[in-house]
Formats: sequence, C-alpha cells, structure tokens
Amino acid sequence: MLILIVLIFLHYKIIFHFQKLGNKLIFLYYILFFVLGFGVFAITYILAYSGALPNHYNSEFESKRMNDLALFCGLVSMILCVTGFFTLLFKHLFFRSKNKIKSV
Repeated sequence: MLILIVLIFLHYKIIFHFQKLGNKLIFLYYILFFVLGFGVFAITYILAYSGALPNHYNSEFESKRMNDLALFCGLVSMILCVTGFFTLLFKHLFFRSKNKIKSV
C-alpha cells in the first residue's frame, strides 16, 4: 500500500513540475511511464505464472501475495499513465477550443 501511495505522489509531483515545460515533455514522460509499467507487469506476470520466480518465502500464500503485489504495481503505473494521456488530451482539446472561441 505504501508503494502505491509513493507511486501516486511521485506521478503528480513530476506532472506539476514539468507542466511549465510544455505538453510534449509531459507526453514523453507518459510514454516512459507506460513502458516501465507495462514492463513490470509483463515480466512479473510471465515469471510469476511460469514458476520461474524463486520460492524463498515462508509459505505458498506469502509467495503468491508478493507476486500479486508486483502485478498490482505494474497495473497501477499503467492506469496512471492512461489517465495521464486522457488528461493531457482533454487539456489540449480544451485549450484549442478556447483559442478558437477567442479568434472568432
């Protein structure tokens, strides 16, 4: 749970920091965030369900919980990225429609 809170905090901290630099840099950040999230999700999914992850935990339940936590972190980062894409898209469309209204 702490990882999720830190991930969300860093996501919005970086967005507000880069917001003054322009939409293209934020777009590149979202692409990087998506690739990292998808990588974590895909690699952990493949390793967890193929049995390749070492089972050095005390019980089968604890091992499954760690695998599920890694999958959850990957999914959360991808969800944050997709919501960021939509936020950036709506911001861009709203800005464009606002400029059209002023020019007419």
